[in-house]
Amino acid sequence: MPAIQPKKPTPSNLCKFKIKVPPAGSKKTHPKRQEIPWDMKDGSWKWPANFEFKWMVTGSLRNNAGDFKTFDKATLEPIFESAFQKWAAVTGYRFTKVQQSPNLDILIEKNDAKSYETGDPDAKILAVGIRGPILDNPYEQGELYGKVTFNNTANGYTEWDDTSIHNTFLHEFGHVLGLGHSRDANAVMAPEYHGNGRQNLTPDDINHMQQFMNSNRATLQGAKAQQQAAAGIQVQPANKPAPAPGPAPGPKVNVPGGVPDVNMKIENGNFVVFVSGQRMTARNFMGQYKGKKITTGEFKTPFTLCGPDMPGALVRYKGWCQGNGF
Repeated sequence: MPAIQPKKPTPSNLCKFKIKVPPAGSKKTHPKRQEIPWDMKDGSWKWPANFEFKWMVTGSLRNNAGDFKTFDKATLEPIFESAFQKWAAVTGYRFTKVQQSPNLDILIEKNDAKSYETGDPDAKILAVGIRGPILDNPYEQGELYGKVTFNNTANGYTEWDDTSIHNTFLHEFGHVLGLGHSRDANAVMAPEYHGNGRQNLTPDDINHMQQFMNSNRATLQGAKAQQQAAAGIQVQPANKPAPAPGPAPGPKVNVPGGVPDVNMKIENGNFVVFVSGQRMTARNFMGQYKGKKITTGEFKTPFTLCGPDMPGALVRYKGWCQGNGF
């Protein structure tokens, strides 16, 4: 993925949808969605207006209890289409089913080796959704991408039916659109799951979505243009020849006392920071530069580290800002 990342989805933009499983012999109750504390926060990016989601389903979902019904691709697609129609009515987004190169993947995870541990023996993860768009498109490099993954592993939910699939996806796709949870207990985006029939979007969901779309959040299209500009790439209008390239830029000079040039990387799974070419630990970097003006290799415009002007594309570093991302 280009500079605006995460290269892979990180905890800052994943929604893990859990379900409480009542002990054997107890009265069955409606499961609750339980997520980490930032679950009420909306995403940092929004999809462009009138965006066309080209979606594709991969895999089948099996009910491992009761009738042991298998929901294959042909059975799942109409369920997802029903959910798409509800979101389309309030967003203006378009949805097209494709057989290859989607920008929205709906996957069924069956790999039992994959960890879906919740830290709670009575909770299971039903599905995982990426909150808001990313540029980590495995089919078209640098293009917008979203994903919902249903957990059909041994650690997953066992009682899938049309209603639970529809309501789970309706909720999870709300996260893909960029929404966090709602405090309205009756909303689709509420933390508590509603299992009595297929849900419809409530006034709270509609207002939530419209406020998010009308917010001053940037789209990743704008971020992509910013990234290209920082790399010296000029996007030319159609049928207009590009100008002759100018002289190569000279080496960057760091003025003493000026804004430090910072390069953030991941080495062996750990964040490391290079300030003007000198390697620093993340902890020392935060202790020295938090609240100060910096630039990075991604964004040449100075911003305050952990300040309100910090680019949204650096949301993956917000754990550092909170002091728990080292």
